[in-house]
Amino acid sequence: MIIHSNAEFVCGDWKEIIQQGPFQFIFADAAAAKTIDSEILAEILEVGGLLLMDDFTPEEYWPAEWRGKPDPVREFWLNHVRLTATEIYLTPRSSAILAVKNK
Repeated sequence: MIIHSNAEFVCGDWKEIIQQGPFQFIFADAAAAKTIDSEILAEILEVGGLLLMDDFTPEEYWPAEWRGKPDPVREFWLNHVRLTATEIYLTPRSSAILAVKNK
């Protein structure tokens, strides 16, 4: 754990630290947090808190076998009833989702 005057950074297995929440900022890098346990992740975010998830591929760069099919992970986060979310490009071939918990 790293502590600064305005922030506390907690690193480690997210399931071991969720009891310390709710959190003002979450960077979710684990695939399971974005998919299997996604609702838990949304719950531990404070109202007004920011969630950042990277490692998304913009649709125009999807492989042929993915085209025309839904992306359930992207759709879950971009359409979550308690979040306002958007996808931003980090490079021409990678994107991230930024979400703010609104209720």
